[in-house]
Amino acid sequence: MYLKNIILFFCVTFYFFQCQGVPPTPEQINTIKYVVARWYLVQEDIDFEDIKTIFCDVAGALNIPYEPSTLDELAKIELSRDDVEIFTLAFVASEHTALLDLINEIIAAHVDQIHDISLLKLRVVLIKIEERADSPTRFPRTVLHYILNALEKTAYNRKFTLDDVRNYGLAYVASGNPDIMEIVHNAMSAHENTDSMGYEAFKNVIEEVKQGIEEIQKPVPSYDEFKEEVLSHKLFLNGIENMIIEKLFPL
Repeated sequence: MYLKNIILFFCVTFYFFQCQGVPPTPEQINTIKYVVARWYLVQEDIDFEDIKTIFCDVAGALNIPYEPSTLDELAKIELSRDDVEIFTLAFVASEHTALLDLINEIIAAHVDQIHDISLLKLRVVLIKIEERADSPTRFPRTVLHYILNALEKTAYNRKFTLDDVRNYGLAYVASGNPDIMEIVHNAMSAHENTDSMGYEAFKNVIEEVKQGIEEIQKPVPSYDEFKEEVLSHKLFLNGIENMIIEKLFPL
């Protein structure tokens, strides 16, 4: 009986510490990399349903229990707060056909329209927009640096599509207008400071911005459009590895 209690104590202790911020061992990391890489040998574009299956495969290979709600977290249709702000700024700027034409022209000249786009290419587009600005004060370099720094924190996880690049370009253009920046910032600040935002919060931000900028005629994006935006985000292989590690080995 004493021995059984000791074994039970060690099992509970092991499980407790495994769930309390203990980082994965090198062997566990190698297993995660192997399972994820095996999926990429079969298909290049991994969607959210695939990520849930990969997560289950990794947890099984590592023999790590997890809460079923973890899979629900992976399947949430949400955007990060940064993405909502970028999308909102792009939404405002896209009302201006001349600006959209300028950005499309720059993208066509500097971006391969077939393959996924790297952070380096995205930086080139933003810098070219700055160079084409009417005056150096219209697009403050501090704003460019802010966008690039924000991207560098998350871009190791992301592949960029043409729509992503267009949105970042439009957002950068809109950021040259301090009145627009203030309206968008206030709309974002009015909502709970969570890491991500669902459709209702996203819709409320857009509606508040439209009230502050009367010339915007475009309708608020529908839930289906919002969902398409979320699901269009692609992850690099190491982005999926990082996501799985964060869920299985929370800090």
